[in-house]
Amino acid sequence: MVWGKQIPANRSLTLGGLPLGLASHAALTKDVRAGKFLSWEDAAIDTKDQAVIIRREMEAAFGQATAAE
Repeated sequence: MVWGKQIPANRSLTLGGLPLGLASHAALTKDVRAGKFLSWEDAAIDTKDQAVIIRREMEAAFGQATAAE
């Protein structure tokens, strides 16, 4: 089960946030306290999953634009 709180994209990118839609089947790689922000580094992510590939491409493309604003 996944519970989450959405935050603005620029903040999520800055914090390395794991998108809620990709978290539902991801196993944690370390203990994460309840209520703590979940990052890409906290979960085992299938880097060959098409959704993950597209998300990472979007973060690379749009993250640069967000950082410039």
